[in-house]
Amino acid sequence: MASSDELSTSEIAIDPNKDVYTTEELVSFGQSDSNNFSNFSIENNIDCSQKSRLLPPPLASFSSYKSLQETIRSWTKDQGYDLVVSRSYKHNSKIVRRYLECGRAGKSQNKRNLSENDRIRKTSTHKIGCPMGLYVVADNRENPEGTWSIRYKATKQSQNHNHGPEFGIANHRRHERNNNLLSEIQRYVDAGITPAQTIIILRKKFPNLLQTSQDVRNIKSRFRKVALQPKNPTETL
Repeated sequence: MASSDELSTSEIAIDPNKDVYTTEELVSFGQSDSNNFSNFSIENNIDCSQKSRLLPPPLASFSSYKSLQETIRSWTKDQGYDLVVSRSYKHNSKIVRRYLECGRAGKSQNKRNLSENDRIRKTSTHKIGCPMGLYVVADNRENPEGTWSIRYKATKQSQNHNHGPEFGIANHRRHERNNNLLSEIQRYVDAGITPAQTIIILRKKFPNLLQTSQDVRNIKSRFRKVALQPKNPTETL
């Protein structure tokens, strides 16, 4: 039996050259039998076979911390890993340096000191002690709003990972959810489109999208919670 992400267009005409659908068309999709989509396979949006190693971001200087941050996010997304801020350093109450480490750095915590045989619930962890890490530094610590640069530690080990590439990382998917994407999803939710059908339409419009059907379900749930929240009396006027 096909998964919910494997859909067929045999009876519902999704135009492959069309990016925008009218509300009426979206409603017709939502009212259609989801089984009609059972054989349509969504291709992986990144060719993992071409990734031989996880390259570190190149040494470079950027006009601002925001520019550096956006470049690193784009780079690591393509290379198949994530970098997260581990430590920050301040000067005159302003952050002038940050240490970024691989999202798989550190070790999993077994606070109850249980052996694998004693565990009732099997768990998996992302933390495998990856040594990869780097510094991002304000070029002038008196002016952290100015240019920033990438710097590596003296040991070359800090530029290498101890694992293979991974795509669709939760952090990357979260950064994808800008206002435009959320507005698109809201539109499909309002039209009654299922999460699996929504992913098909979104990936036609955004070919490199990393979102999953489960992400859409979670977003839909948050939309519903917001809609059910009691409004301030002044907002109802």
